[in-house]
Amino acid sequence: MRVVHLIKTDGIAGAEAHLLVLLPLLARRGVDVRVLFIAPVSGAGADFAEAVESHGIAVDRIPIRGHGSPALIPAIARALRKLKPDIAHAHLFHAELWGVPAAKLVGVPRVVISRHNDDPRRRRQPLRTVYRGVWPMIDVCVCISDSVRRAALVEGAPDRKLRTIWYGLPVKPPENRAEARAALRAELGLAPDAPVFGTLSRLVAIKGIDTAIRAVAGVPGVHLAAAGDGPERDALVNLAAELNVSDRVHVLGWRSPAAPVLAGLDGLLAPSQREGFGLSVLEAMQQGIPVIASSAGAHPETVVDGYTGLLVPAGDADALRRAVESLAGSVSLRQAMGEAGRARVEREFTADRMADQTLALYQDLGSGKAVE
Repeated sequence: MRVVHLIKTDGIAGAEAHLLVLLPLLARRGVDVRVLFIAPVSGAGADFAEAVESHGIAVDRIPIRGHGSPALIPAIARALRKLKPDIAHAHLFHAELWGVPAAKLVGVPRVVISRHNDDPRRRRQPLRTVYRGVWPMIDVCVCISDSVRRAALVEGAPDRKLRTIWYGLPVKPPENRAEARAALRAELGLAPDAPVFGTLSRLVAIKGIDTAIRAVAGVPGVHLAAAGDGPERDALVNLAAELNVSDRVHVLGWRSPAAPVLAGLDGLLAPSQREGFGLSVLEAMQQGIPVIASSAGAHPETVVDGYTGLLVPAGDADALRRAVESLAGSVSLRQAMGEAGRARVEREFTADRMADQTLALYQDLGSGKAVE
């Protein structure tokens, strides 16, 4: 079975990190995996393509300027005609809008898309009308969470075409917590016992890092380590200065791997306004770190409130502050929630489970079971 995954990306974020785990596992399960990369001429996203190739998976590239247009369809169609996949599997906007019609144009037997977010633009005009024409071409839409599935239904997706398959992580032992804690605090110039909470995300408005800064500002002595980068970086640094907490807010930039930073935290904050899944939440739980997350999007599917972490209303800095206070003040609570979170990841959110469910979907498509 040959499956061609189509994606246009500017770099490695949640969807791309997911594929870097999933694709090699599918290959090991006997799937002939290829990637058709809609490649920005700027060179953005080259790191993703190179990472895929490092796993021995072939990548074909189609250049794109800007956001592209329907003129991409013939180029994608030519590439698919050459690759002759049994299934075309599209990821993110560009592959959905231009890759799906191209696949149907050249008669690819089955077409799958994965929804990695609940971006509201799909529910607004003109995209809502555009997708009304795209949905009949799609056999199955894989939703990364039930939250994303609900958003697809609001958009107008047929329920019979939707399947939820959660993201998963490879099973591996956690970092040495004592060493990670000491290393992080030494890097930040803090006392060995200083309470440090953190965030791990792109620094964009929707991730709510400003809410995290406001919350931590209200808890004396607590530090915030914000791992990631993005267009909101300067605004967040300025906010910390305005709140007189520049000495307690540390913007770390991108960290890869992120596990050593996560393992050094007392808790992860995930205060997103909207979240399709939240892979960093799983990564923290895998390290035995409790999570304080907004109740937005998929967070209630991953974080069990009061058991593996705490849920607070999105955008509510005061509620987040109270949650930080409760965890900062109790080592035993942090430890209990962290252990419960790690067990939950190992039980419900493994990469092997994700790969097995994806392979089963492909096999169902081959037999006609998942087709209306």
